[in-house]
Amino acid sequence: MPDSGNAHCQKLAENIRDIFQSGLHISDTDSHFILSTMSIDHLNQIDRVIQDPDSPDYEVLMALIYFPDESIQISLEDQIESACFQPQDLDSILTHLMPLKPDTRILSPKKQLLLTITTPPSSSRAFLQRLNLNRHLAPELIQAIEQRMDPIVATKYKVWIRNMTREPNTRDIHFLKDLFLNLDPPYQARDRLIDFVLRFLEETPAAVEPIQGLTQYKHRCLQHIQRLDRYESKRRNYNFETRMALGIREPHDDKKALMQKVVFLDEIGLALYNRNI
Repeated sequence: MPDSGNAHCQKLAENIRDIFQSGLHISDTDSHFILSTMSIDHLNQIDRVIQDPDSPDYEVLMALIYFPDESIQISLEDQIESACFQPQDLDSILTHLMPLKPDTRILSPKKQLLLTITTPPSSSRAFLQRLNLNRHLAPELIQAIEQRMDPIVATKYKVWIRNMTREPNTRDIHFLKDLFLNLDPPYQARDRLIDFVLRFLEETPAAVEPIQGLTQYKHRCLQHIQRLDRYESKRRNYNFETRMALGIREPHDDKKALMQKVVFLDEIGLALYNRNI
């Protein structure tokens, strides 16, 4: 593995300094979470929490603010990929970053300035850790993605793979490479299919071959759909009180989502195995 080098560490530190100074924005989802769980009534009051490190809300709030969103990760992906950072480089990057004394502008969901703070070293470290710097995508997988996808989409998918809950193993790499090479680029539901595939690989034990896991997954989806259909029939025939007396429980699966997964599974089967799963 090539050495990442001091120059790469310094350059990434400078880029992150620029990101902090340009502003980290609180998303609508994070805003809702903050206002529903923390002791403030408006985002303009978050300085109360930030200025009180002993507050029970402080760590959670800082984690939300310094979580690099997808747009930030996409902007850094090419540099991270080419630098081949190693685990020890995180401390080197911090050594370059903190003397720059980066301030962080915190922005509302509408990108309005809420306040500017001195960047805490612990938050800078957490930000870097969430970039998964020392994960290295396999060259053959990068080549397959770049061969079949336009540059912007290719970068986004590389970020998604870098963010998997575990690093892709050999099985995952071969499967994803074949999928990208055989998936039709204009496929309308491509983003949702790729997201589905990544979640599938994360949840499937390493010893299970993809075709076996996909087949089992489809079988479970069809079972859930049949259960929903049976419940719907009983719902039409019995009122609520009767269903309760008979011990008929309402399933919580989403039939539309299950059917979409079945479609994805068949799309994958056709792309990779020339047949439905």
